[in-house]
Amino acid sequence: PRCRETNSVDRTVTDRPNMLVTAIVIAAAAAGARACGGFFCSLARPVVQNGENILFSTDGTEVTATIQIQYQGDAADFSWVLPLPSVPHKFGVSSDALFRALHAFTDPQFIVNVTHPTDCFDAGTRCEFRALGGVAATADGAGGGGDAGVDILSMGEVGPFVYTVIAARKDDARGKALFDWLNTNGFDQPDSAAMIVTRYVRLQHKFVTLKLQKGKSAGELVPIVIKYKAPSVADALAAAGGEAAGGGGGAATAAALSCIPLRLTRVAASDDMPVYAWLAGATRAVPSNFVHLKVDVRDMPWERCYRGGFVGGPVFAGGFSPFGGTNACTEEYRELLKRVAAKYTSSKWLTTEYAGAYPAGLLDAVWDAKSVRIDTAELAKAGDATDFLQRLLQQLPFEQRQSPQVQTLIRRFVPQSDAAKADAQCKSENAFYSVGGRCLRDFAPASFDAAAFADAIDEELVQPLVDTRAELERHAYLTRFFTLISPAAMVRDPLFRFAAAAGHADAAEVGDVSNVHRVEATYTCPASRDDAFALTLKHADGSTAAIEGVKLGYCGGLVMPGGDIAWPQPVALGGTVQVLRADAAGAVSAVPIADAAELATQDGLLEGLDEVMGVPCEAGGTACECAAGDKCDSEDAQCEDGYCILLTRPVGSGAAAARTAAAAALLLVAATALLAALF
Repeated sequence: PRCRETNSVDRTVTDRPNMLVTAIVIAAAAAGARACGGFFCSLARPVVQNGENILFSTDGTEVTATIQIQYQGDAADFSWVLPLPSVPHKFGVSSDALFRALHAFTDPQFIVNVTHPTDCFDAGTRCEFRALGGVAATADGAGGGGDAGVDILSMGEVGPFVYTVIAARKDDARGKALFDWLNTNGFDQPDSAAMIVTRYVRLQHKFVTLKLQKGKSAGELVPIVIKYKAPSVADALAAAGGEAAGGGGGAATAAALSCIPLRLTRVAASDDMPVYAWLAGATRAVPSNFVHLKVDVRDMPWERCYRGGFVGGPVFAGGFSPFGGTNACTEEYRELLKRVAAKYTSSKWLTTEYAGAYPAGLLDAVWDAKSVRIDTAELAKAGDATDFLQRLLQQLPFEQRQSPQVQTLIRRFVPQSDAAKADAQCKSENAFYSVGGRCLRDFAPASFDAAAFADAIDEELVQPLVDTRAELERHAYLTRFFTLISPAAMVRDPLFRFAAAAGHADAAEVGDVSNVHRVEATYTCPASRDDAFALTLKHADGSTAAIEGVKLGYCGGLVMPGGDIAWPQPVALGGTVQVLRADAAGAVSAVPIADAAELATQDGLLEGLDEVMGVPCEAGGTACECAAGDKCDSEDAQCEDGYCILLTRPVGSGAAAARTAAAAALLLVAATALLAALF
């Protein structure tokens, strides 16, 4: 018979489908972790190279920036330069757990819920491996060179870093001496970066420089926390000749503006570079000088988003999963963003992927004192290194066992001796630190201080997590922005501000934004298992679409048709581009853009950092406007699309070139990662 007796199956998902995938990954990897000892396994999270993570929280003019630095290379070549509007008054470190949680709870999700017809072969039944779903958690200074030519404002060490904060002296209006200082002290910059540094010097910015402390490795990099003061929206208005500071507008005007210094990024940027940024505050944040792009999810190729291997078919479309890497629908989602932008010929855009109160479970995913109990007093009682690591392994959650912080502490207090490295079975860290193995027993450190190790666990691992959660708890609202931007478009630093709590002309445009997009799918049972049929999709607005050529699979899944994606013609794409204008009080009105010609007009009205702060862009200056045929100030720039654009060319050769390339890459990280209030 073509059909057998089964019950109707409604494929649904939990409120937090990403936690399902997270739990499965953890369950699958945990066995391997136990086999290898748990701290230095080859199962460590992959380093994600295709984007930067940055969280900014503001309280009035107080800004806290938490930046995850991505770097691979020799520790000696690591250098990082960051422009800020004021001298930071506090440095600290955080944990990768913060960004794992932010991505897990705010990455876009495209979910296909399939309802199978009754008595249709084995449609909707589960295979034995699906039992894995039962573990799902449902979430309710610089060295050498001296200070010649610059003012050194502060120096110190934090985590694995040594930092120096410098500023150009009054007689160095173009920042040449500061630029020379960077190169002299190992922060090698290509000549093409000189003009960009000049622009930040003209804005009286300070420069934070980072290197790794002597003896530290690139594997010890942890997110850095920088706290500093930033002038408010009212201050910026006063500087630009508008409403004076203190002239009204409430909390929205008193809050700091925020900015990504993309001009500096262009030195080493690649095409379609992803930028992720979160802003935590009292209300939703909006872009001030980039257009705001919204896609129509009905244009998504939903057949690529269906994953029949999991009940409910949860699919994550963000650039990162909780453990890094891309997921199904990621490339399709990004392609849709690019197509909508191309429809309007927009190269400078931002999209809001999440806006709202913290998702339930986010704060606990960062740090949950109720479920994660690291008892340092108990650890201090350990009799030897093996006993200590055994206790630590039992207390730490899996995702923290292989974190850079934990591995760094273990190396410091339980060093691997030369004799262990010479032993064929114990030379790898995986083998040497395997709890219960012979290596730790045979090559145990001559002396071991359990109390000091326990204190370091509390100070360097536990307290940063506690502080990170406390910083988030000071705010109630989270906004996540995303863009794909190429070097040629990095001629303007994107500005952001927080909207007022009420009084908007277009309130719907500053409401909450969900990161979860779902469709309901139904079909009629085919006459035979091999027959193709149409899967009907019902969108949230009630509209429907059909996917032809679908077939029944096994284990309750469906087989989607292959081939190239039939994207709608540009004119048929449903996405929109708009300008979100906020007045002095933070009230927002939306200016819809109809076509490319109107975008060019509206884009020309958007002001950059220099204009807002009353420092006009000089014609011909790098990243400033120019007319066709004009000569730009820098020999490394040319007039393209109305702006003086830096040309990309090789710099030097040999070791010096390698240092320059490394520095340029870190300069990219600094500028891309920083969503700072640059006022």
